This record gives sequence, structure tokens and C-alpha cells, in this order.
Amino acid sequence: MIRSFVMIGAGNLATNLGIALRDLDIHSRQVYNRSPEAGKVLAGSLSCQYIPALSALDREADLYIISVTDQAIAPLAAKIRVGEKIVIHTSGATGMEILDETSANTGVLYAPQTFFRDDPKPFTGIPLCIEGNNTFAEEQLIQLGRRLSDRVIEMNSRQRLALHLAATFACNFTNYLYAIAEKILRKNEIDMELLMPIILKTAENAMKKDVFSRQTGPAVREDSGVLGKHMDLLKECPDYREIYSLISQNIINHKHRNDKL
Repeated sequence: MIRSFVMIGAGNLATNLGIALRDLDIHSRQVYNRSPEAGKVLAGSLSCQYIPALSALDREADLYIISVTDQAIAPLAAKIRVGEKIVIHTSGATGMEILDETSANTGVLYAPQTFFRDDPKPFTGIPLCIEGNNTFAEEQLIQLGRRLSDRVIEMNSRQRLALHLAATFACNFTNYLYAIAEKILRKNEIDMELLMPIILKTAENAMKKDVFSRQTGPAVREDSGVLGKHMDLLKECPDYREIYSLISQNIINHKHRNDKL
């Protein structure tokens, strides 16, 4: 059983995961982070030592969590050698093999969710995608995952990358489109709150199967008049105009490949 951990990283996910493990009475031994300020804050929250360099790494923890940006995983993994202790990363887009040299037991714990360092939340109900390089590592991570959430899924690196891509479309891109909508409304002195009902309804529709069958709007209707008016309104925003045109045309193309509409 995993009773202790070292957190490598102090960003949004590292903070949420560290606090969630603390609340399960899993002991944090150390926090390492490139930025001392953030690292010391998380170490304070976890009541453990902050270390400024991996050369000071405590090698007696049960679990070592690398929760950093994707491009930082490999350089950090190259500095970690902990024998048979379990080493994991939390990325959706990076394969498990990047940890091969760190330990005999490695894995991944990926949560397709948006986290914020200043508003930590429990993992209850959040899917946790688990991969281990052997039966022991996988079983230990599954047990840990089930203590954190009631939704634990075994998933290989290719599946995890596909889920990460889908989440990028569903979350990151959608959030940016909300930001565009907010800017358009602000420019026209309209409150963003007026979009809340349609945003919530759209999210509700996305929870049902065959999402595209619920597509609405001028593009799926091929309403050239409305599309033209929208494009005219975006003349002063060429970047937004390009996004509008590309997505609208893709909706039309998708419609013609889908006989249900």
C-alpha cells in the first residue's frame, strides 16, 4: 500500500493531487519545484520539506509523482533513480516509457479535468486513468486511484493521448471560444451572464450520445444570410473571422457526411 509520497512539481494539478493525498492521510515527505516560492507554499500545505534540488531527494517514499509540464518530464526523470519505488507522471500526452530509467516500477495517473492551484478540489467523481509498467505498479495505482475517486479506468498510453486530444477540443478550445464570445459581448456592452443558460444547455447536450445530432445554429442550417452578417461583424477581428469561417465550414462538411441531419 502507498503510505507516503514525494511531489515533484507545485502547479495546479500537483497542488490538487498533493492536498487530496494529504486528506487521505498519505504522508508527504518532500516537495520539489523549480520555483522555490510555489514549492514552499505547497510544502507548507502538505507539512513537509521543500527541497531546492533533486540531489536532496528522499529515496524512502512509496510513490514519486512527477506533475509538471510535458516538456519538463524527461529532464526531471533523468535525475531520478529510486530502485523499486513507484514513479509516475500525470500527463495525458506523454507515454509511460519516459520513466523507464527512474525505477523498476513506473506508471501514469491522468485526470482529464481542469484544476486550479488557488481552489483545490477533491477528486471524487473525476475519472482517473491508470497505467502501470507491470502488475505490481498497476495494482498499487489502481488501489490509490480508488481511494481518490470512484471512477478509475485502466488505459494505455495511446488511449490516454486520444483522451487528452478529445479533452483539448472539449475543454481548452471551448474555453477559448467562450473568451471570444466574452470579448464580442464586452465590445457591445452586453453582459456575459446572458449566455449562461445556453452554455449550460450545450454542456447538458454534450453528455448525451451522438453529440452532433444536437448541433444547432446557422452553419448546420446552411443559412448563408446569417453567416454573412456574422462575418461582416467580424471584419475588424480577422483572427476571430478565420476561426468562425473554418468552424462553420467544418460543421457544413460534417453535416453532409452525416445522413442523420
